[in-house]
Amino acid sequence: MTLDTAYRYAVYFAPPPGSPWDIAGATWLGRYSHKTEIVDQPRVVGLSAKEFSAITQEPRRYGWHATLKAPFRLQLNSTLEQLRSKIKALASYLTPVDNLLLETARIGNFIALIPAQLDQARQISRIAQTLVTELNDLAQPLSDDDLARHRMKNLTPEQDALMVRWGYPYVMDEFRFHMSLTGDLNKAPPLVLSNILKSSEAHFGGLGKLALDHLALFVEPEKGANFELVELYKIG
Repeated sequence: MTLDTAYRYAVYFAPPPGSPWDIAGATWLGRYSHKTEIVDQPRVVGLSAKEFSAITQEPRRYGWHATLKAPFRLQLNSTLEQLRSKIKALASYLTPVDNLLLETARIGNFIALIPAQLDQARQISRIAQTLVTELNDLAQPLSDDDLARHRMKNLTPEQDALMVRWGYPYVMDEFRFHMSLTGDLNKAPPLVLSNILKSSEAHFGGLGKLALDHLALFVEPEKGANFELVELYKIG
């Protein structure tokens, strides 16, 4: 597999490799997105290592990140170099979000880090909207199977329309910046939820603020494979 023939591409925010936020996220999820080193996860009260690994399995595959432009397949007449060039051009005129403050929260059926300040969340939403609209011409429309898979999540009519138009249901007004810490916790007992929240707050709480000052290109080398960080593009 070469990068040119990867199954899917995505534009994320990811902390710079080797930074405290990168290390903390990789430790929580159990893998780095930019190297193959095995990472031991923290222990959570009331959960075995195997149980916590299962709870973090879904975000672990996608890597430590926040989605800006959700995973997509390139159009048959588009190239990786075109994608790289366009991301770089877009990044050059976007405005970074400095001193980003994140807090742990439950979003629906999972736990994630989200912006603690509304104005910063709005700034990031504008960045995501630009990427979704400007990169759309390079992306293939979703297949019937992809549409059916998303529709199993009981989308609203608005989300369904966004999915058909932009390839993902949680964009534009439905977008919410988050860095996923778990998969589906709907069946988890309240005490387990409480322990995960406490552990995540302790794990990330001392890291301070970070800057959303670059875009990250991720690839899914083959269908179902772990997503990997390929390149960073400086914003501004």
